[in-house]
Amino acid sequence: SPKAKPPSLREQFRQNAEDERTQWRHVPRWQKILIGAIFAGCIGGLGAIAIFDDGPDDRNSSITAGAGVPALTEKGLGAFIKTYQAEFDTSEVVSATFSKDDVALKVPTADGKPRHEEWRYRGAKFEKVADARRNADSQGQIDLAAIDLSALEDNIAEARTTLNVEKPDQILVWVERAVVGDRGPSVRIQVGNQFQEIGMLVTDLSGQTVIDRAPFSPSAG
Repeated sequence: SPKAKPPSLREQFRQNAEDERTQWRHVPRWQKILIGAIFAGCIGGLGAIAIFDDGPDDRNSSITAGAGVPALTEKGLGAFIKTYQAEFDTSEVVSATFSKDDVALKVPTADGKPRHEEWRYRGAKFEKVADARRNADSQGQIDLAAIDLSALEDNIAEARTTLNVEKPDQILVWVERAVVGDRGPSVRIQVGNQFQEIGMLVTDLSGQTVIDRAPFSPSAG
């Protein structure tokens, strides 16, 4: 694995908070309670934590999703990107958040201006949840087709086994623009468990360069 840079996720979370508050309004109440218990006093406005069935360490078999939601695998995400492109005539997003229950999307407006609409994909269909609004200063368009999906699946498996999270059964993936140090588009993987132990891995879209790495530490917080 590539050598990680010193972690700065806490700073990244603070700078991303305002941009993610809108998505927070659409998170189910039980997920808000769980997130609040984990991040109270430290982090605001994060997206939902998704519960996944834990399984063997096989690269594919342990990653599942609800009906009509793409699995976090090369095959599942590849099929979703094709579906997204057919729906919106583009493979670009402002951001995308993948969970077991849905995919939360900020879709660029067709007029070419720095604006986006908010959509949700679940039950194998797209649902508009918010009208157009301006992008945050840190946001720009990200091409989902530029993500190395095989590397992403490998990195999810690595995150589950190397971030000091015992028996992880929670996975969440953000595709976003990392604002710290103007690092450009990134993939942020979060794994956690029933004990509210959380680890993070952030890479570029190729999955080969680690931007941030934050294993769970019992002394954190």
